[in-house]
Amino acid sequence: MLSLEQDSGRAFEDGALAASSTFAAGREVVGNERPDQPAPDSVDGLLDRIFARIEAQQLDAALDLTEELVQRYPKHRLGHLIKGDLLSAQMQSIDGFGAAQAPAERIAELRAEALVRLNSYRQRPPVGHVPRNLIKMTPEQGHAVVVDTSRSRLYLFRNDGVLPRLVADYYVTQGELGTDKFREGDKKTPLGVYRVNRTVPKDQLIDLYGSAAFTLNYPNAWDRQRGRGGSGIWLHGTQSDTFARPPLASKGCIALTNPDISAVSAYLQDGVTPVIISDQIEWVSKSEWQRERDVLVGLLDAWRTDEKNAALGIDADKLSIFRNPGKDEVLVVNFEQQVRGGAGTSSQKKVQYWMREAGSWKIVYEGQA
Repeated sequence: MLSLEQDSGRAFEDGALAASSTFAAGREVVGNERPDQPAPDSVDGLLDRIFARIEAQQLDAALDLTEELVQRYPKHRLGHLIKGDLLSAQMQSIDGFGAAQAPAERIAELRAEALVRLNSYRQRPPVGHVPRNLIKMTPEQGHAVVVDTSRSRLYLFRNDGVLPRLVADYYVTQGELGTDKFREGDKKTPLGVYRVNRTVPKDQLIDLYGSAAFTLNYPNAWDRQRGRGGSGIWLHGTQSDTFARPPLASKGCIALTNPDISAVSAYLQDGVTPVIISDQIEWVSKSEWQRERDVLVGLLDAWRTDEKNAALGIDADKLSIFRNPGKDEVLVVNFEQQVRGGAGTSSQKKVQYWMREAGSWKIVYEGQA
């Protein structure tokens, strides 16, 4: 029988390999409410139905759905591997995932994709919870991107006035050697609070980057303070001969499928959209999130309006607060202050990093954003 576990002999008893993205294909949800089922004609919807049939030992029905999958998405190598297994299963018992003949390295990559998709589907964020990193967004920041590298998952949030609302989530590829980038060429994805710098023009894209690409501001000021270097960290698509890449396959960028990067593109604003990359998102309840937000917004309001800073004219609506990923308690604060000069008053964008030490928050860095 087919199995995700090599040589286990189990018939996918760990459950359906489903779309980790039950919100994909433009399906918007309220809060973190999970739809009853994935969009039936999406990649994830078809995978969900295929593996439900496999679990029920309805292999002919599973094969019919797999034929539909590879017809709709002919470059999806995982779909072709499943089809090969199902065809083989008509003639003999199959003891391992990817039993149809294929290079061992390729099978391992597709198996890794299958497992992270399954885990993301099975272990959804708790209903009504939000990432602890998203504390305060400005009205200009219509959306935010939060990446959980442990799940190979990108979550797109809408700024709903105060509470961030989950819009969609997508399978992603990250650096070949994991996360915590430190230097050029280390094949790792950075962890931190970044922003979309610019949209890469179509005529400047090589095939490797797929149908769309966006540069991020890595290294940011905090990275440079910590001696981290390198460059060229992007959000981008996938080369034209491939539907999805393995979970660990980029040089450090975050890569999505071309349909997914096209969907996300509609919500990304150059110089505005925050992109938080974390090794593991901490999901907190709305009430816990609100309590912590009130404390931190109050902290920044007191700083903004004290006698020393009141003259800077810092607008609360143009001040954002994000929690930096990592074991240290660090806040990333962006704001605009008024600067008086010979030509009058101008606005200057600034960034601060606040660190909590011995129970108190203090500014440890300030510079131009």
